[in-house]
Amino acid sequence: MPHLSLPLFHSRINRKLKGSDTINDLLVINLDAFVNGSDSTRRCIASQVDAALQQHGFFYLSNHGVDSQVVQSCFEQSKRYFDLPQETRAHHHSSASQPYGFSPCKNESVLGQPCMKESFGFNSGDDIARQVAWPSEDAVPGFKKTALTLFDECKGVVSHLLDCLSLALALPPELHLLRHHSHANDTCSLLHYPAVPASDSAVPVVRHPAHADFGTLTLLFQDNVGGLEIAEGVSVAADDEVFRAVPPAKDLIVVNAGYLLMRWSNQRWKSSIHRVCWPASTKRNRFSKTIPERYSIAFFSHPDDATVIDALPGCHGESRGKLFPPLDTGEYLRRRRTGMYTG
Repeated sequence: MPHLSLPLFHSRINRKLKGSDTINDLLVINLDAFVNGSDSTRRCIASQVDAALQQHGFFYLSNHGVDSQVVQSCFEQSKRYFDLPQETRAHHHSSASQPYGFSPCKNESVLGQPCMKESFGFNSGDDIARQVAWPSEDAVPGFKKTALTLFDECKGVVSHLLDCLSLALALPPELHLLRHHSHANDTCSLLHYPAVPASDSAVPVVRHPAHADFGTLTLLFQDNVGGLEIAEGVSVAADDEVFRAVPPAKDLIVVNAGYLLMRWSNQRWKSSIHRVCWPASTKRNRFSKTIPERYSIAFFSHPDDATVIDALPGCHGESRGKLFPPLDTGEYLRRRRTGMYTG
């Protein structure tokens, strides 16, 4: 695959990062070292990503090339959008049949538990089945342009990561993961967890119930509020004590493997359960009056509909047979998206 030049970040935190750095035991991977490094460096980074996904299913990504000003602008546009009146946003409503647009609080659920967040999902497709009900330029000037700029930059990051994963498994060109990702199924979601009174006993501490993402890879940009927690290799019914925080870190992207990547790798790579709760500082402080609002941006990468998910070479053999039958991506994604919505 061609090596593409990625701009380096020079923030205070990234100047300190080395390939072996961790945050709360999660590895920090330097993507620029993979993209622009020597063959031996690329193999080293691929091994780090392989190890991170085997151990945790999550890692942080530094020097990834996504312009920090683009990310900041997208957060600002997200706030402007969610500040619009509810009746205005209702015109952009998403559903199981049209999963792009606005989704209000409790519109989505996990095993019957409502998600206490609202979101705006979009992609870059132009065909009628993928059309997005964008807010008007008058309502939020520059919203669509900013969102699609970030979308395009995330596509580039995912492409590099798929190249990295393919190298980790020494996949032949005909099985390279990029061949199955035209980005037609990729989705980006602007997420908003509204502020709530801490004294309201009807408000759950869990803002987004425990779940695993269902695609290939997820890129997550967090604000500084926090609340993301992971539980490795356990069920969605895990006890609170097995969850641990994935704290926000300036200019870093949180990356995690989805269910389809776990299945593709024959469970070599984990698709870890995760959730969003009240921030740890609030949970510890019984005098907190308000749970602060939280913003995040998630980019979900999925294989193309025609892809059949079957165990990749290097992930099965005489000592480890195939754990799953082949799976049709298009049918699977339609089924999962249908199950997301409560109404």
